[in-house]
Amino acid sequence: MRHIFAICVCFIALQLEAQRPVVTERPTAESVEITNIQTIVVDAKNDYPLVQTVAQLWADDYKAVTGKTMTVLPTQPGKMKQLGKTPVIVAGTVGHSAAIDRMAAQGLVDTAAVGRQWERYVINAVPERNVVVIAGSDRRGTAYGLLELSRLMGVSPWYWWDDIPAQQHEQLHLSAHNYAAPSPSVKYRGLFINDEDWSLTHWAKLNYEKELGNIGPRTYARVCELLLRLGANMLAPAMHSCSTPFYQNKENMKVADKYGIVVTTSHCEPLLFNNASKAEWDTSKDGPWDYKINRQNIYNKLNARVAEACGNENIYTTAIRGLHDAHMQGGSQAEKLETMKQVLHDEREILQNNLKQPADRIPQIFVCYKEVQDLYEAGIEVPDDITMVWVDDNYGYLKRTSTPEEQKRTGGAGIYYHSSYLGTPHDYLWLNTTPPALIFEEMRKAYDTGARNYWLINVGDIKPNELALQTFIGLARDIDSVTPETANTQQAQFLAGIFGQRHYPALLSLLTDYYQLAWMAKPEYMGWEREWDNQERYQKLGDTDFSPSEVTDRLLAYRHLAERAEALRSQIPESLQPAFVHLLYYPMASAAAMNHKHLLAQLNRQLAKMGKTAEANQAAQLVRDSHAQIASLCALYNETKGEKWQHFMQVPKGLNALYQNLPNVTETPDAPASQLDLVSLCCAATESEPQQGYLQQIPLSQFAWQPSSASVQLVRQQGLGYEGYCLQMGRAAFDEPEPIASPNSSRLTASIAVPAGTDSVTIHVYALPLFPLNKYRTATFGIALDAEQPAVVTTYQQEWTNPWKDNVMRNSTHHAVRFAVTDLPSHQLHLVMGDPGTTIQRVAVEYDHAAPSIFTSW
Repeated sequence: MRHIFAICVCFIALQLEAQRPVVTERPTAESVEITNIQTIVVDAKNDYPLVQTVAQLWADDYKAVTGKTMTVLPTQPGKMKQLGKTPVIVAGTVGHSAAIDRMAAQGLVDTAAVGRQWERYVINAVPERNVVVIAGSDRRGTAYGLLELSRLMGVSPWYWWDDIPAQQHEQLHLSAHNYAAPSPSVKYRGLFINDEDWSLTHWAKLNYEKELGNIGPRTYARVCELLLRLGANMLAPAMHSCSTPFYQNKENMKVADKYGIVVTTSHCEPLLFNNASKAEWDTSKDGPWDYKINRQNIYNKLNARVAEACGNENIYTTAIRGLHDAHMQGGSQAEKLETMKQVLHDEREILQNNLKQPADRIPQIFVCYKEVQDLYEAGIEVPDDITMVWVDDNYGYLKRTSTPEEQKRTGGAGIYYHSSYLGTPHDYLWLNTTPPALIFEEMRKAYDTGARNYWLINVGDIKPNELALQTFIGLARDIDSVTPETANTQQAQFLAGIFGQRHYPALLSLLTDYYQLAWMAKPEYMGWEREWDNQERYQKLGDTDFSPSEVTDRLLAYRHLAERAEALRSQIPESLQPAFVHLLYYPMASAAAMNHKHLLAQLNRQLAKMGKTAEANQAAQLVRDSHAQIASLCALYNETKGEKWQHFMQVPKGLNALYQNLPNVTETPDAPASQLDLVSLCCAATESEPQQGYLQQIPLSQFAWQPSSASVQLVRQQGLGYEGYCLQMGRAAFDEPEPIASPNSSRLTASIAVPAGTDSVTIHVYALPLFPLNKYRTATFGIALDAEQPAVVTTYQQEWTNPWKDNVMRNSTHHAVRFAVTDLPSHQLHLVMGDPGTTIQRVAVEYDHAAPSIFTSW
């Protein structure tokens, strides 16, 4: 019995140690009243400057919550005689804070669990001594511990960026029993400010840093504080020619170090050097950006930058690309391979010479972006200690992950991901429409295949990509905090924490519909033009591929979305209105207005062709109203906090996008506008919709999973796809490919009823446009009817081809296979797994020839 009791005691102790800290308004026997604390003690002599920086942030947070002033006391342990008499917080880094080391020796905090590990902290509340101890394993560990306490008190990481006020409390009590936070799932995690021309630079120039006329240290201080509060640790600064290069203002580097933020750079900025700006590289003076013919000049520039920056914590991008994100220069592929070999040698020489340590101890990345991946696959040998950074296709789908051999690299792997992009086939710089479920699916796959060293997300101007950044960094901090079941709900939970838990159902419903509507076509795509495309149909604003009935459904769905967002907005208190507008209302109302503008223009042209001039005139007026509404919404966004956000929000024009313009409409001057409501107006336009064959959707819920073994799983991915969820056949990172021709391979099966007299049907299958997991895999699956041999299809299309453009614009591949059928009432449709991870989002059966629609047009 004694042994059983001892085991139980140990189990209870482990439970207490594992329990996360809790802040409540009522005291407990184990709690310390933190609203009665007036002093936070740090070791100013021995600890890192970051600790004092964050201690002051915490003092500011404390005042926002309690209204009381907190004193940051940079004291030594010998001067801490008041300890135990008045409540106090002691914060510091193990081995660097004499106070923390002394308290650990006295048993007031157990630092053994955090030791010298990466970015860990322990929080302990000691009620009998009236003290709260926060000890970090390193400088950021201490910072994260203090800011976790801020979050528990109700201070949002987004308090400044989204004007979220802290809720005030008279009493708050902390319970924490040596809680040791684990190291983050991903070592380096952060954001890339990119394509900043239309918002962040514009706002800094005209508002926040008018004295500089550009992004500078004040802006970067806000960015770095946000990163720290989110639990991130890395920044890739703005790098376009519209922005002042980061290192041109020496204060920027100091700001990053002050907040403990690691500076990295994008795929086209070797060794922290920004060649996009003439202030950094001027071809008229410096010559061509071609390492083969201008090696010494480029070497000197890179060497000078590393010499300038090496005193701070950095991650160095290796290899080389062309000037300002262009392809690498240097002749044939064989010549480029030789040049790249020389580049890598020289870059490591520069790093070793300046940092005075072996290259394999210096954090470096090799980013497989665009042509660099082609060169890597062609045979570039990347030193084993360099982190391989895999990329998405700019539209949210990873191009590949590490092979089993690459997973053994000492430098590990990382990811560069987009939730904002400028490029072909179309920009999406305006609104955040990347579903959290897609971010989760792709990043979980990356993590499971070894990408655990470096995650960077391109968030454009940060706003309005807050939710994407919140999701991405949340996963990087704790990959297991989200599951396929919760991937679609975690953003609503985050917003409910701001606006009230009673609004959670409404928030979830709004976000689910918002992402699902944008899944078929982002708001930026609704002009149906494409950029950098030589096809004539995409050179101007034009009709979408939505059929008249689909236009009607989409118009009404967006109107309903905007109305619900407005209804919820009316329930939000005044103090939270700015946050609600920025995080939810503006994106939803603007997406609705953009869709209305272009779809009503399409209706206008259709009605005019039908001779319905009054209806066409009314549609034309509604087009103008929608266009004006977008401008009004931008003004609302910019005016939410007086002058604070003036000049921030506008509809980005990209380089040659047209969607932001007013589309052409057809009007009859002498005919009055009709007075029909939107439903009646849509009905008038669908009267002549051709009635041909039809496309019968087979709900995914009708498919049964038949795995080859119990270990091969079917994953239901909520929050993705045309139906709001997808079916993933097998797990890409864990299950093995199966032969499509085998009758025993894993499959989804559904019964379909075929009308009598039908001799053939066309099966339409829509899947996520996923790339092969790695270079040894494909992305194939099979489509079969009854006992016929499956037709083998692939979700992969060569990047930059027209099929790939179609796929990323509509978040889907489309496979149409025709089968002869016998005169039987029922048939078995099989979707056969080839490569695990294939994700099905819609299945339909076409009888005769269905009328053109968004589902048959490509």
